[in-house]
Amino acid sequence: MNQALIATTYTGLPRMPEVVAKGKPLPCMQCHLANGGSHPESAAIAGLTVNYIMEQVHAFRDGERADVRTGRMVQVAKIISEKDLKEAAEY
Repeated sequence: MNQALIATTYTGLPRMPEVVAKGKPLPCMQCHLANGGSHPESAAIAGLTVNYIMEQVHAFRDGERADVRTGRMVQVAKIISEKDLKEAAEY
């Protein structure tokens, strides 16, 4: 089984939104993992508030937050819908 299938079917986790498991151009869990713990090069987002996560994604989208490692987040932030962003942040 792959990580997405396990994470989306494992009964100990809340239902994973599609954008987290399979979003384009990248699913959230590719960098931030299914539990929000993240890889060392990505921010750990587990436990952050919904509003904070949404504000940060908007900052990536609007060019207010950028450095040499934010290219992927900027790509995602520019195309994610507000509905998908809210679902991901709530997850």
